[in-house]
Amino acid sequence: MLSLMKNPIVIDLFCGCGGLSYGFIEAGYDVVLGIDHWKDAIKTFEHNHEGSEGLVADLFNETPEEISKKTGIKSRYNYWWATLPRFFYCRKTNCR
Repeated sequence: MLSLMKNPIVIDLFCGCGGLSYGFIEAGYDVVLGIDHWKDAIKTFEHNHEGSEGLVADLFNETPEEISKKTGIKSRYNYWWATLPRFFYCRKTNCR
């Protein structure tokens, strides 16, 4: 499947349910992988983005090499996009 893609390719880190991935897809990108630590978010991501793989993983404790082994996806893609999880900025601003 990946070899047939002609659009720029995105891997979405901290993807949540895939809202930002949807924007990339609408802009003509191919989102091949979404990674988040929240299992329910990954289920929703995979439901919303058929053809994209979702992976439950802790990106603070796993290396790119470990992610590559789990998915078979190499790091030669156009874009690795990371959206900061909400707890990063909430710890600084006390938002809820």
